[in-house]
Amino acid sequence: MGLGGMETGKFFSDQRMLLAAIAVIFLLIRIPLLTYIPFISDETVYSMMIEEQVSHPSLVPTFLGYEVGWKPPLFFWVYGALTRPLLALPLPLEAVYRLPTVLFGLLNSLMVFLLVGKLSKRNEVAFFTALIYAFTFLVIFTDSLAMTDTLAMSFILASILAYLSALENPLFFILAGFLSFLAFFTKQINAAVAPVFMAAYLFQFDRKKLLSALFLLSLLFVPAAFLMNYLAFKSPGQAQTVYADLISGKILNNLSVGSIGSSAAPLFLLASVWLPLSLFGFVKYWRENIAMSLWYLLTVFPLVAGTWMPFYFLPVMPAIAYFSCVMLLRDEKGKIVVDRFFLAVLAMAILASLIIGAYLYQTWHDVYLPKKEAGELLAFKENTLIIGDFPYGVMSYKTLTESRKLGHWLDFGWIFDVRPDSNLSPFLVDYHAQGADVVNGSFGLIYFEARTFRKDTNITHFDYVAVVKKNNLVPDGTILYNRSNITVYRE
Repeated sequence: MGLGGMETGKFFSDQRMLLAAIAVIFLLIRIPLLTYIPFISDETVYSMMIEEQVSHPSLVPTFLGYEVGWKPPLFFWVYGALTRPLLALPLPLEAVYRLPTVLFGLLNSLMVFLLVGKLSKRNEVAFFTALIYAFTFLVIFTDSLAMTDTLAMSFILASILAYLSALENPLFFILAGFLSFLAFFTKQINAAVAPVFMAAYLFQFDRKKLLSALFLLSLLFVPAAFLMNYLAFKSPGQAQTVYADLISGKILNNLSVGSIGSSAAPLFLLASVWLPLSLFGFVKYWRENIAMSLWYLLTVFPLVAGTWMPFYFLPVMPAIAYFSCVMLLRDEKGKIVVDRFFLAVLAMAILASLIIGAYLYQTWHDVYLPKKEAGELLAFKENTLIIGDFPYGVMSYKTLTESRKLGHWLDFGWIFDVRPDSNLSPFLVDYHAQGADVVNGSFGLIYFEARTFRKDTNITHFDYVAVVKKNNLVPDGTILYNRSNITVYRE
């Protein structure tokens, strides 16, 4: 018996109704949060790169006109196309660049339902797994950002669904491989999730297909995507440098207790109650589905690579949601029980997750708002210099505001250096001052090397100077803005 003395089957027999419920719940959570926090972290750079790809498409994306190999180009092309009509509407900048992510995030929640439904053959398990996935604040947070993770997740989930469909029609193996190819061209190695999942699934349930020609062919799509991305660089040396930096910067340099702790901390905060629940569920039920269990174990990779980057965990969140769900649900004589006790526990877990998330959202709002305010203050002002530590938000709000109205952004100076003891004072006197650690123009290493990076510009005198997190820099002039280590001067 289930809720209110009725069998749960009567509540969960209509898949269309369940999908509609997931969609409504998803949108009710996401839409109010869409513009609450200003652009953060990498989305400040990616939004600018989107505009550059609209103007000058390239196989290797560019930032301020220079090739950067951090990510393949597909994300920037897709978002470039989707943001064109949105820019014409009276929407905040955050909504313009984040709405595509919300749409892909909605698609992902629906695909989680379909995927788990295929695996478990039970709509109850599929529905509550998708519900937990949609309510997990790590997913809410990631699905509200203009970043590559959610689109990559769409290709990963679609690839897994195609792989499962290939059990009935082997031609779907080719489609699954192609979708993994697209996942690589969105966020590189994350694409391996789908073929790894399917290899484990076939190992447990249909080992003969492991050696089928079409399945083996599907495994070649990810290496082919890597090769194409590698060859897209201007030279083999440049490609080797990019991948070497990615490997050292994301893996080798993070093999320490401190770095792993910095990855685990935001995971525990944003996955909150679902993480321990999933761990108990994994310990209890891991033998039932080896593919889902292996998917869960892939969490070790973002634990190493995702230092203070919780969105790196998105590819494993369906597995975390699944094991949380099976831990909470009760199976009595082959029937899933959805009673008041289960719903009360589920509601308390969701509420706890949302409370923690709301606190974090308020914190992020307060941290990033000054960068937005300073950037909007500098918009349409010529002869501007932005100098200091991580000034991305200031730069992106200035340039995107200008680009939206003028069709391009105004030239500006930019000096970037994250080292706390660096002396940037000479650049206030002479923007083109010489220095041993100065990198001119190229920004491919800004995530990997602590050096001084300088944007090319023809400006010789700056009327406005924005100083970010460098309190030892005090230009001459009148202070126009001063908040949270961001000071804007007019000379």
